[in-house]
Amino acid sequence: MRRKTTILACVLIAAVWASSGGRAQQPEPPAEDGLAKALEEAARENYERLRLETLDEMQAPDAPRATQILDERRAESLYIWSRRWLEAEIRRHDGGDREAVVAAWKAHLGRVKTLESGEFLAIAAKDVGKPFDDERDLMKTWLAEECPNFVKPLKYFRLEAEAGLADAVKARNAR
Repeated sequence: MRRKTTILACVLIAAVWASSGGRAQQPEPPAEDGLAKALEEAARENYERLRLETLDEMQAPDAPRATQILDERRAESLYIWSRRWLEAEIRRHDGGDREAVVAAWKAHLGRVKTLESGEFLAIAAKDVGKPFDDERDLMKTWLAEECPNFVKPLKYFRLEAEAGLADAVKARNAR
């Protein structure tokens, strides 16, 4: 009887092994979709927080000169959180939905453009109910003159985002 049980167990193991393609079954990974959504939300929240903090600092009664607020570190911090948001969106779609990847790159490029032009300040002010008149061209000129250490890195980041979008569009169209 014991021999029959052993033979039956071996046959069952062989059948399971064969049905798995000859590989041992791997445990299921944690729910990737939930993790990807959490990453996307965290990146978005950090980008928005930093954007609004920048506005608060600029509008504070005892605010330092704009050059002390809008510097290279601030440009890089805003860019990094926008980039992380982009990467989380792509991860959420597993890179397989090419339309979603293109849309994520477009959104990232849009955020970088609003940073480079200074428009992000007007948008943030409107978001918190403190809109101010903004002549976009005047703001862009002022930002470029007053805060070149903020604008110059953003030019590179914008070009990088444009290249990423072009690659995503090329991959989408290569179907």
